[in-house]
Amino acid sequence: MGNIRDVFAKVGKFIVPLEKGEYQKFFSISFAFFLISLIYNILRTLKISMIVSASGAEIIPYVKVWGVLPSAFLFTYIVIKLSSRLKREHVFHILIGFFILYFSIFLFIIYPNRNSCELVSLSNSLQSLLPSAFNGIILMIRYWHFSLFYLFSELWSTIILSLLFWGFVNEISRVHQAKRFYGSFALSANIAAVFAGQITLSTCQMNSSQFFLTFCEDMWHQSVFLLLSVVIFSGIIVWFLFSYVSKVHEQEQIESDEKVRRLSLKKKERAGLLQSLNLVLKSRYLFYLSILVFGYNLVFNLIDVLWTDQLSQMFEGDQLGLAIYISRVTMMKGFLATILAIFVTTTVVTKLGWVYAAITTPVMIFLTSFLFFPLVLSQETGLEKYLLSLSPGATLLSITVFIGAVQSCLTRSLKYTMFDATKEMAFVPLDLNMKRQGKAVIDGVGSRIGKSCGSLVYQVLLPFFASISATVPYVAIIVFVVVLLWIYSVIGLNKEMKKLKGSEKI
Repeated sequence: MGNIRDVFAKVGKFIVPLEKGEYQKFFSISFAFFLISLIYNILRTLKISMIVSASGAEIIPYVKVWGVLPSAFLFTYIVIKLSSRLKREHVFHILIGFFILYFSIFLFIIYPNRNSCELVSLSNSLQSLLPSAFNGIILMIRYWHFSLFYLFSELWSTIILSLLFWGFVNEISRVHQAKRFYGSFALSANIAAVFAGQITLSTCQMNSSQFFLTFCEDMWHQSVFLLLSVVIFSGIIVWFLFSYVSKVHEQEQIESDEKVRRLSLKKKERAGLLQSLNLVLKSRYLFYLSILVFGYNLVFNLIDVLWTDQLSQMFEGDQLGLAIYISRVTMMKGFLATILAIFVTTTVVTKLGWVYAAITTPVMIFLTSFLFFPLVLSQETGLEKYLLSLSPGATLLSITVFIGAVQSCLTRSLKYTMFDATKEMAFVPLDLNMKRQGKAVIDGVGSRIGKSCGSLVYQVLLPFFASISATVPYVAIIVFVVVLLWIYSVIGLNKEMKKLKGSEKI
């Protein structure tokens, strides 16, 4: 019995390498991360299903540029101002409460009246007055309610997950803890992806005999109601859980006699958005880090819009079918990321070093893009013909969607494990002011600029091409150039980290 207990202890130590006194902090943060990630994955399925089924993938680049980007600037400015006057706990409560309020209004008021919310007359008038290049903006105005839902779903990732949650975790973690914790933190987010996929599948695959919410119009309306109810309920739990984690950290500060040092630093951190941006531009360390975040978001957005366009062609307005497919992809992403988090991320970071873990994501995107881009162009040559021969009855479109799903799974899995862990580790050695100001700009604004630049690429190209698929040659060139710049920045940041830490291996 003793030997069995020792084996389980060693396995647990390998998966979650904790030391005495760290369990309370680790599991509290992990559970909060689980719920925030659960909400993110459910919202991702809903936002794509709603907006693509209503208007097609063409609208997405316009929503990201003209809706999400300015909103990200606004919310980042609000976070910086509130953080200079209030505790991080209070800032989190205000913002997550605002998000919960919006999703509640959408669930109980906007969505039941979604047909009445469409600005049909206004959009028809604009369409008769404006050239075809403005079709995306006109669609965004017509389906303003779905555009707004897409906007808030995107901001959940940027503001709540990246800026507030990870900002707090970076403040309460030491470098030696980050190397052990961050890979394992990703495990809870990956499990959340599996749960989110299964929850979405269960609700969307209900048959007519399971239609029990009589106030809903159809099965899809019932699915939306159930999924958003999970989002709201989970958000409320996160609201209370964050208070608990803050109290645990305050107690640790008192016990370690660190509170005085933290408070003295807080007096110096009253900086606005422009001052924070200037800090990032002047610091080579933060500038390299911003290129990593910018590069990932630009590249992923360019590829994701292409894949979403293929999905919209495949399902042609079938909201339930589209939601089910995305849910399955989400589950596979969660399974793959869980395996990486348990067996790969922490081992690579601790044994091989930070740079090997950080460079994995751009290399994978670079390699898989050589297969996905030709498929989107419908070039049935070489490997594409071979793939079709392996799947009798399959179409080139279904093969393209499948390969895009594989690339999306790999990209998001590495993002939640290797990329996020190494990015957050890079913030840890910095002082508190650089952490807060740098993270506010890099995660709050830089990530949105990356996504918006990807959307701007399509807005520039679409007036000259018949479809999103036709822009692939130019999109591919941009992707490959940015990925190479991303890899160069990883190498440069690794050198800066070594200088800062004065060690051979981060």
